Amino acid sequence: MIPTVHEENYGKTSSTAFHCPKIAPYLGTGDPEAHLKAFVAQMLILGGFDTIRCKMFVGSLTGMELQWFSHIPDGTIDLFQTFSRLFLQQFLANHIKPRKWADLFDIRQKEENRFETYSTDFVGS
Repeated sequence: MIPTVHEENYGKTSSTAFHCPKIAPYLGTGDPEAHLKAFVAQMLILGGFDTIRCKMFVGSLTGMELQWFSHIPDGTIDLFQTFSRLFLQQFLANHIKPRKWADLFDIRQKEENRFETYSTDFVGS
């Protein structure tokens, strides 16, 4: 359950009027950590209490990701940090891993490929 905004905190999100962050929805295919970092960066710029961050982050979820959120038991999410941890745990399989030099040994040149094509496979052009 996302905590409710206390009356005394309502509207005190920043020195200016609060605006919703412009974040592309998470579709489950990209890097969840990159999505989370983009959201946090926008919220740092715009301000907002932890409760508002939780509620706004739900707005960046769609489809199966939103369905995952709806199955989280009430009372589980007490802070945005908890929400972030649960989100990353759920979608960590989609995390993009940086390539290492050792990955070069896995690249094989196909007979029909020119050397230029073969050599660019590692950098992912």
